[in-house]
Amino acid sequence: MEAWSKFGIFFRFLSLSLIFWLISYSIFSFPLSFGGEKKSVLQILASDISFEFQRKKEEFPKVIIGTTVALTAAIPLSLADQYVRNLVLSSYNKTKDVGEVMSFLGEGIFLVPFSFAGYIFGLVSDNEKVRLGFMRAIYNLVFTTFIVQSLKFSGRERPAWAEYQYSFYPLRFENRWRSFPSGHSQASSSVYFTVAKEVCESKLCSAVFYSLPFIVGAGRILVNDHWLSDVAGGIIIGFSFEVF
Repeated sequence: MEAWSKFGIFFRFLSLSLIFWLISYSIFSFPLSFGGEKKSVLQILASDISFEFQRKKEEFPKVIIGTTVALTAAIPLSLADQYVRNLVLSSYNKTKDVGEVMSFLGEGIFLVPFSFAGYIFGLVSDNEKVRLGFMRAIYNLVFTTFIVQSLKFSGRERPAWAEYQYSFYPLRFENRWRSFPSGHSQASSSVYFTVAKEVCESKLCSAVFYSLPFIVGAGRILVNDHWLSDVAGGIIIGFSFEVF
């Protein structure tokens, strides 16, 4: 497993380096016009922010529906939580490092730069579809993160500490009591589902991005940081704006 640990460090370094390079390249190759029109960066940014904000006001019921579905789905899925946790623990030493690598694609330190890099790339390449797609991904990430972080005050105990899946201590700030829903799963779902639907132009591209939240979710289970129902709830809330 030491090899997986080293690979995880290399993968994180490589991913962040590529994102940094993309942002740097985009900034220093910035064009002087967009679509044949002279517009400042601030004008375009303000227009994109306003456009997506208006969409979010109209689409807000979607995240309410998504949250309701997530809570409803989590109840029957929780019956399998203990069984899945026991499977993970039976080979925990072999799978923990693999799970950490899988989880990285759902970390804020990756998703936030990735989303902004995508927006900047769309901006400087004068690609409206990419630009607006990533702006939408950023909005989806922000809105669903607020929902999930609020729900975490339900105080569900993480599987690494809990004796059974129905251990709750509401209104706690300690990480131990902030298991439901999975933030990594929600964040990855909100960004990758949006990219798959709004940005990708091929079925292969869409298939890759649609699969990433499930890979991240599996990683969160393998590192014993979340129950199965936590992951399912996070994914559902994350893709609310794109599915419901």
